[in-house]
Amino acid sequence: MEGHWNRSPVARRGRSAPDWLFWGFVALAGSALAFKVVARNRVQSAFDQAAICLARRDAACVAGSIERGRRFAADDDPRIDLATAGLNVLTGKADDTAAVILKVRSRTDLPTKASADLLLVEGDLWEARGEPRRARESWTSARPLVDADALVRPRLDRADAAARERAGALAGELVALKTSFDELFDLALTETTERVSMRAADLAERLGHLPESEGRVKLVHATDVARRAAAAAARKRATVAYDPYQNIPPPEPPPPLASDAPHYNPRVRERELTDYDAKLADYTRRKKASDDRRAQGEADAISAARSLLEEGTRLVDEGFAALRALMVVPAAGEAGEAGEAAP
Repeated sequence: MEGHWNRSPVARRGRSAPDWLFWGFVALAGSALAFKVVARNRVQSAFDQAAICLARRDAACVAGSIERGRRFAADDDPRIDLATAGLNVLTGKADDTAAVILKVRSRTDLPTKASADLLLVEGDLWEARGEPRRARESWTSARPLVDADALVRPRLDRADAAARERAGALAGELVALKTSFDELFDLALTETTERVSMRAADLAERLGHLPESEGRVKLVHATDVARRAAAAAARKRATVAYDPYQNIPPPEPPPPLASDAPHYNPRVRERELTDYDAKLADYTRRKKASDDRRAQGEADAISAARSLLEEGTRLVDEGFAALRALMVVPAAGEAGEAGEAAP
């Protein structure tokens, strides 16, 4: 013990230097670990906020959250890409969003929050592209993966409001379209092929504004049926022979001469009247036969058109039923699992 205390201070400091160096490294490692934890928490907090802002469609808030998260996030963090993709949807850059979704979807190591972000942004893209059913499917599929319903509920509420608005507009349009189809089918029975084709083309153009669906396809086919019905009726009418001269009545006999006229002859007058009566009877017979043929031809034409229009009426009924089904707003959670990736 005495020898120990007799050693120089330098010797004692040299012996304890490794201890201080060790504890210095421990402190540095602890600081680095604490920094990583804080940075990771800040990144997740920033992108959690970005997800909330996307649900509210607040582009400025999303941009600010992305900027805060980018300071500490790794370059390959999928939540950066997804938040940016969501911002692109809000700013009208759907093509850029689709490319990011395909890139992120190809990864196999997505954490839960990134998977939720992927489904939410994918639904936003479907919504921007006018596919509300697919959007709802994506959003509903994300619901089990999110911590708060605040990420899904605003989107579904927005979809419900838009669906009610579309349903109201579609209901009014269907009433007008039903009247137009009734008028078109009536024209197909009696009017020319050219006029029916013009009306069918106008109606088909109106149908182009309806939601893309099986119902719209059936209604477009119904306009084609009206054209074919008019053409079939025209062919039937064309088979009826028509002689315009047979509908011209015979001229009346000349006025009678006075009995004291120098050339008066009652027999001549009698022959003139007899000849006129014969010609009038022949005209009446031929005209009745012609009218009967035309009436029968018209009946055959209408019958041919009606047989085709039965198919048109069926297509209209089925098309309207399919379109009315689009007017039903599905309850939250009824949508199935999202089975398709955004193109």
